[in-house]
Amino acid sequence: MPKKPKHALTPAIKEAVLLLRFHKKKPVSTDAKFMTLAKIATMLEISYHQVRYICRRYDLQKKRKPKSRDSARVIEAEQAAYLQDAATLRAWAGRSLAERAVLYHRRFPHKLISAMELCRFYKRNKITRKAVTRFKAASAEKQAEYAAWQRDTFTAL
Repeated sequence: MPKKPKHALTPAIKEAVLLLRFHKKKPVSTDAKFMTLAKIATMLEISYHQVRYICRRYDLQKKRKPKSRDSARVIEAEQAAYLQDAATLRAWAGRSLAERAVLYHRRFPHKLISAMELCRFYKRNKITRKAVTRFKAASAEKQAEYAAWQRDTFTAL
């Protein structure tokens, strides 16, 4: 017995599937479903998978709309310069990315950033942990004593 040729999914068939399933040509995701996919396939003499494809494809088209970026989460030039500044990197050297995100939000209260977004920003701008070094801060008095001790030691040699 020869196989039946597959029906081409014409716009009329697609429209019929949507009308039978949702009673609308342009359904919304919250609309009720009035007929099962199997019954629609039997009525229109197309495969169950084609009916499912039409219904799912319609749902996917609704989900494909690009999401608008929240302006509070976009890093602008001023914030980028602050995050790349050597003084900022030195001050934040021992902190985790989550702590750095909190400090960023304290510096720019109208802006939000997640630890993962901060990580992506660092990778995008080639900032590595090796470049971020932490120096032990010493008072001016201790630095003067150390410099004097260094001079005396080297002159004694």
